[in-house]
Amino acid sequence: MSGQENPQSSLKDHRILLDRLSHEMITPIYAIRFQVEFLLRHYNDLKDDIKVRKLNALLGECDLLLLLTESLSISSNIEKRIELRKRKTNFYYEVLEPAIRALKQKADLKRVSILHDEIHHSPELFVDPERAKHIFINVILNAIEYSFEGTRIDVFYEKSLKGYIICVRNYGIGVPMGEDKAIFKSGVRGSNASAMCASGPGLGLSVCKRLIRAHGGKIWFERGKTAKEGNEITFKLLFPFAFEEQE
Repeated sequence: MSGQENPQSSLKDHRILLDRLSHEMITPIYAIRFQVEFLLRHYNDLKDDIKVRKLNALLGECDLLLLLTESLSISSNIEKRIELRKRKTNFYYEVLEPAIRALKQKADLKRVSILHDEIHHSPELFVDPERAKHIFINVILNAIEYSFEGTRIDVFYEKSLKGYIICVRNYGIGVPMGEDKAIFKSGVRGSNASAMCASGPGLGLSVCKRLIRAHGGKIWFERGKTAKEGNEITFKLLFPFAFEEQE
């Protein structure tokens, strides 16, 4: 069977992927259930700011659940064309802020701060806002997973001749040499993932790559210096200008 896929190996990989997915989906489902039960019991006794915080937490968990189902759908339909509803989108308010809200609990558990002051006045992007939000949930979640506790994630942007580049930088275990292309393949995680007890089905970056390509852009990463905080890795996501911006 040289040069052909081993059916038993493929079945094993499929089962591992399904096991990872089911584990990942259970977490937001239980979180949603807990928040709803809490609100049902105590809603009339809660202050308005606590109600808003609880509802935002619910919204964040729903985004994570939608992310997982979308990732599975895209990964299982490799040949299917991805449909986009592109429009001018305020990147900070419509994409980044909801993505950070969805990941707040995960970031807090690792004491990882997400710094994005430089991007408050970011330009409008010509994207599908829902798809773009899921791209950045994936990328920032990946950064949280592989960051050391107590470090930070920096989100900022650059302007190039081809478009706007959104950068997500973290400090952690980094990406092993020789695995630069592999980590963008479906079901693949870095060989050092076990060192961080990183969870997830390994679909995130492959899905991001497909979604960004559908927008006419690209994703890559660059290694930076090694500091006491950890290995510096910056993921860069290029989104082309809208036509009127190119003129």
